[in-house]
Amino acid sequence: GRPGREVHAVAEAVGDGGLLFDGLDVADMAGALRRLWTNGDLRGELAAKARTRSAARTWERAARTYVDIYGEARGRWLRDHGDRP
Repeated sequence: GRPGREVHAVAEAVGDGGLLFDGLDVADMAGALRRLWTNGDLRGELAAKARTRSAARTWERAARTYVDIYGEARGRWLRDHGDRP
């Protein structure tokens, strides 16, 4: 079971391109590894999905996202506090 222990940032990054497991549950981790080790079709499917997902995640896109976020935060600060530090 994963409730309460799944790391949401990892789940978002992995999406459908990997298997999620409870990192505090050795049996859950072993089960995910066993599935990958014994199921070549699953390995191939997940690898293809992971390549597709990773192609959309570039440093340029990440930088643009952060610039947008910081720009929005700055705009809120200026709106709420004016030009003072």
